[in-house]
Amino acid sequence: MVTQQQSLGKIVIAGVEGPLGRHLAALYAEAGHDVVQLALEPGADPSALAAPLNGMPIGLLIFTDDYVGDDIDATKAERTELTAALQRLVYTPFRLATLLYPGLSVANGKLILLSRQNAGMEQPNDPGRFLERPFRAAAHALWRCLSIEWRDGGVRCGLIALGSPLDDEELQRLPQAIADIGLGDTPVELTDAGGNRLGW
Repeated sequence: MVTQQQSLGKIVIAGVEGPLGRHLAALYAEAGHDVVQLALEPGADPSALAAPLNGMPIGLLIFTDDYVGDDIDATKAERTELTAALQRLVYTPFRLATLLYPGLSVANGKLILLSRQNAGMEQPNDPGRFLERPFRAAAHALWRCLSIEWRDGGVRCGLIALGSPLDDEELQRLPQAIADIGLGDTPVELTDAGGNRLGW
């Protein structure tokens, strides 16, 4: 169940091109929040996405994870495939978050990155995960840095790894997991939707 956030401002869901993003956007909208939906399609320009939100307080910014990389052998990975994964999983979320930082800071907002448990670096590779795992690990490290760099600005960071595929129990726990993230949780740890710490 989603309740009204204590901090004022819009809720921004980035990644509504996938089912998880659409689900969260609908959930927060049904609870009465002012929700802005951003699609992170290939080639999306973070500056263009952020422009309509410049100067607006943002109580919650969530990056959802419905990206699926190409299932190719590591020896056959070309710059094109690597660049696409890097752009979607690292550069676009990081750049968009930095552009929206002023709005997050003024609202004492939260910055949430939803990742995947089966993309962890401390377990054997699943088929098709070669192009995703290194870049998700890079995004995790960036979020840890942001959780330190931005805490004095009042921005709280969360990093939640979900199962793949998602189950109903996780979806039900997710809003509460997001609500439970506080200023003391720095540097941010990778957790599941139940708050249990996971390996990197």
